[in-house]
Amino acid sequence: MIIIYAAIVFQPVSIWLDWVAGVGIALAVEYTVLLFASTLADFSGKPLSRQEAFIIYATTGTVVLETIFSKVFLYNYYKARYSPSTYAWGLAEVIPSWFAPPAGLRTFFDPSWITPILLWIFFTAVISKVADLSLGYFFQRVYLVEEKLDFPSQRVWAVACITIAEKAKLPRRLKVFTLSAIVGIVYGIILYSSDLVLGRGVLPIPWVDWTGTIGGLLPGASLGIATDLWWFLLGLIIPWPVIVSMFIGGIAVYVIGNHLFVALGLWKGTVGLGLGTLRYQSQQNFWASPIIGLSIAAGVVPLILGRKYIVGAFKRHSSPRIASEKGEIPTWLPLILFIAAAGGSVILSYILCPDFPVWLFVALSIGWTFLTNIISGRALGETGLEFNVLYVREGASVAAGYLYNPATGYGLNAWFAPIYIGVSGVGWTGGFAGATFTGTDKRDYIKAYIFAIPLTYALNLIFTQAFWSIAPVPSAAYPWAAADWPVRSLFDLLWIRSPFSVLKPMWILIPFIIGSIVALSCSAFKIPFVLISFSVGITQPIPWTVSILIGGILAKIFMRRFGKEWWDEYKAVIVAGTLLGEGLVVAISAAIMLIMKAMWISPI
Repeated sequence: MIIIYAAIVFQPVSIWLDWVAGVGIALAVEYTVLLFASTLADFSGKPLSRQEAFIIYATTGTVVLETIFSKVFLYNYYKARYSPSTYAWGLAEVIPSWFAPPAGLRTFFDPSWITPILLWIFFTAVISKVADLSLGYFFQRVYLVEEKLDFPSQRVWAVACITIAEKAKLPRRLKVFTLSAIVGIVYGIILYSSDLVLGRGVLPIPWVDWTGTIGGLLPGASLGIATDLWWFLLGLIIPWPVIVSMFIGGIAVYVIGNHLFVALGLWKGTVGLGLGTLRYQSQQNFWASPIIGLSIAAGVVPLILGRKYIVGAFKRHSSPRIASEKGEIPTWLPLILFIAAAGGSVILSYILCPDFPVWLFVALSIGWTFLTNIISGRALGETGLEFNVLYVREGASVAAGYLYNPATGYGLNAWFAPIYIGVSGVGWTGGFAGATFTGTDKRDYIKAYIFAIPLTYALNLIFTQAFWSIAPVPSAAYPWAAADWPVRSLFDLLWIRSPFSVLKPMWILIPFIIGSIVALSCSAFKIPFVLISFSVGITQPIPWTVSILIGGILAKIFMRRFGKEWWDEYKAVIVAGTLLGEGLVVAISAAIMLIMKAMWISPI
């Protein structure tokens, strides 16, 4: 019932805020619903167990985040049929109907929507979910069960669920948790309430951009500091060598590296650009290939050095009988399911796009996806952050010669095809880590997710249709979508009409060799440098790594002040409590904003 409540109450708020202000409230909703459910359970005389608390926390995020109609279908429809870029480049009439129906509709209840909806729901809810779940299960076996990585973010989830569910048994922990929540509430009012309710933020969101200042001294360089507390709090729980390695990576690329490209005359037109734009342009122009090479070394070399963990995962869990006795499944089964699901994606994509090289479908959906989940799984386990390399699909397509020819129509459909690629499996790895830390049966966690998905899709169809009937999306009624969607669609379609190669084999190979040497040397000589953390620092916006570093410095101060034993026991409690307080403020502020600014516009 709590999951249904969260979907009905918070999903329309999430959709509206996304379109109006570009604000995401998933974390806020997770903590708000968990606290509400715990309070109801206490009043009923049957307090939540830690396992129930975790399932509520995890599935609440699902009903807010997996909104396929508002985030996928409607945006795809705009991109294909209404985007200024689509018309400027003559694509509006040639984009396939299985991607989006013809222009002129204001409803999903039209026969021309049947094919796109069935196609993408089959791809998203069946192929992708099976592949993601399989990868997530396999890598939790390797990184969590065998290698026992820390998974700092998931430990915070677990501490929050345990503290809220078992508060009567943990009075000292509850006191620290409550005081931390007060800090989060005060800061949340300063950062979010002033912005959402008053429209005049005291601090900018998501970061303070110092690029204009540092750019005057070092053209091309960017620097800033995040304003959301999460990035400082993450520094409290990540090991110091991991933090330093991340910071070195961010400074090496976004300050020193980018400035050198400008100084050598290789990069022009950076004057006046903001931090976010500089990051994306530098990755497109210079860093995509080196990041791939370094990340492969960072993910694969530790796996080879720690091959005993892979062996252990298969040796201890390969027998169906032994696995069944432990409530698990054999290690080889999720790999087979992943290959079958990813292979289904290859077949589906090839049916839709027979002009695309089938070997590249296989390489992207099976090869690269498996490899990048190896990398991202380690990154999540060590740093608390997922790792993803941008533009691999696009760069690989261009490198393979898949270029659009308006005269023949060749080189178009695959840019819109449902190709399975990415690091979504790692989300399940993190989810299984949270389940393990709270003692939750993985089967119960999966069942709750399976229940939540069709509920989420059905309600999202209803709510999205309702908002769309009120006013076109995007339009003046939904200003963030009106500002953001044209820019997003421009970058999405740019690869079709103005392709450029971001993948250069030598610039993948050389960083791979260097990264491998560094990883092997650090392992052999016990050097406290973490290559995967360095790679994460390269891919994340530099304000995040700066704030994490500040959090790490604060952690050292707190440890000296309160003692290592106390700090190790309560640091995750402090982080969880502070996030709860900030999340409650965001949820309440979003509700007030919805009441104050909602406009019921006649659809006529």
